[in-house]
Amino acid sequence: MPASPPAPVSPAGLAVLAAAVRPVLLMLDYDGTLVPIAPAPQEARPDRELLELLEMLSSRRAGLITAVVSGRGSAELAALLPLPRLVLVAGHGACWRPPGGSSFVPLMEDGAAGEREKATLAALARALAAAETGLLVEEKDASVALHYRLADPAAAQRVRRAFLEGARPLLRSGRWRLLRGKKVLEITAAAVDKGRAVALLLARLGGRPVYLGDDTTDEDAFKALKEAGLTVLVSRRRRPSAARFQLASVEQVRRFLFALARRLDQN
Repeated sequence: MPASPPAPVSPAGLAVLAAAVRPVLLMLDYDGTLVPIAPAPQEARPDRELLELLEMLSSRRAGLITAVVSGRGSAELAALLPLPRLVLVAGHGACWRPPGGSSFVPLMEDGAAGEREKATLAALARALAAAETGLLVEEKDASVALHYRLADPAAAQRVRRAFLEGARPLLRSGRWRLLRGKKVLEITAAAVDKGRAVALLLARLGGRPVYLGDDTTDEDAFKALKEAGLTVLVSRRRRPSAARFQLASVEQVRRFLFALARRLDQN
């Protein structure tokens, strides 16, 4: 059955639903959910209010476990969110920093990327990006991403086509898969996706899951949690999704997080 657009919900209304069953396992995507999408990934940084809010949420021992589940690499995610009590999942689930942990460890036993093949992908992407302006390559824990948001549309189309053609043998091997995001192509280890990541978090941490995300990569998480908890698409545009509810913007996400904190304080 085709997916339908999720039901719009207010930040306060979502907070009521999220706090109804405790403990809450709150899982948040980063780009496009906690911070707006930026022209270049390094520009999408958290402001002080967001850091203080996440610190407040992650320090609540009773009733709430807070995690950020991102496609960002582990070192980058830890630098963006230097909050020791916040659970971090990097690389779409390739590794995580568990509660009380000081470093990242593998989340999935079979999630390690083939380093030689990943290096081949990264070299291909960098060679293509060097020939055009406005392209950015990210080599992450278990993937290689080619961003083209700042590139001329014609150049971006040429590079996308060449990248996919060069990566075709690895994609056909079944060990790697393609993710299409917002002005980015990402090739990741096939065993790694946010659906498996959130299922493992739920098994290890417990609680009623509440997941917020904005991108196609978050659809795996929405599907994995469809029967277990609350799933929320963050988007101004009404579109089909496996999520149950929809918030319109990053600003609404922040209002929801403040409202959730207040409700948890009341009981």
